[in-house]
Amino acid sequence: MCIRDRFCCFCHLWGLLAYAPSSHVLFPIGTITSGRLIYLPSVPVALLLAGGCQAIEGSPGSRLAFYSGMAGLISWHIISTLRYVPLYLSAITIYSASHAEYPKNGIIAYNYAVELDRVSPSPRRPWFR
Repeated sequence: MCIRDRFCCFCHLWGLLAYAPSSHVLFPIGTITSGRLIYLPSVPVALLLAGGCQAIEGSPGSRLAFYSGMAGLISWHIISTLRYVPLYLSAITIYSASHAEYPKNGIIAYNYAVELDRVSPSPRRPWFR
């Protein structure tokens, strides 16, 4: 169905192309909390949801399935967000978790070192700040 529908194909392609740079799949980027990079890929999702609401306007069975799916999607998003809440306590917890996940990323290691030095400055490295 989506292959024949130009609007649906356009939304999927737009979402994939906009999400690719911030997905850490091609290469890890230096932004740890990349929530601001998800605004543009969320536009086609909203367009698809609006199109889905318009498509199921007449049938009550499809409407129930759609709203159940939306409730499940929102619940999944809430649970996945709450899973990361302990990481956002401070910048040190964010950088330590990111450094554990991407140990070869120099930007994360540098930012982690700067944050550790900011919290407890070392007297041997005055040039670091």
